[in-house]
Amino acid sequence: MTAAAALEMTKSRGETHVTGDPTRRFWDRVGVGALLPYAVMGAMLVVAVVIIGREIDHHLEAIEAWLAAISPWGAVVFIGLFVVLTSLFVPDTVLAIIAGVLFGLGGGTIAVVVGALAASLLQHALSRHLLRGRVERALSARPSLLAIQRAVRRQELRLQVLLRL
Repeated sequence: MTAAAALEMTKSRGETHVTGDPTRRFWDRVGVGALLPYAVMGAMLVVAVVIIGREIDHHLEAIEAWLAAISPWGAVVFIGLFVVLTSLFVPDTVLAIIAGVLFGLGGGTIAVVVGALAASLLQHALSRHLLRGRVERALSARPSLLAIQRAVRRQELRLQVLLRL
């Protein structure tokens, strides 16, 4: 018996479960209309990347010339920007690529590592000292988040290893 025949038999008997091909079951359950918002957002993302890429391309030579003019301070300025931008949720992968273009493989790697460490220190200090009260209030208002915090505190190392995989 084919998958389509099995599907028709279950529909004709009025059964609620669906048998047959998993791909067909997925499309029957989800529907094509559910994917439309994701397709639109994906297309908008591609357009935004192309437009931003062309805009940045016009300014790249000026940025390189400016960094060459302040040569020893160029890496320091980049590290400062790296700290601020990664704290504002700009992907560090993009910044790492930019560092490689601006400073070469060795210099870019050093700038990214120092910038990532400095950003981690800043974010840790902010969360530990300035934002601690807000975080504790948010956790006490949501029991599920409090349970996650307890689980993390019990097995911190294990969680860190699993997150890095």
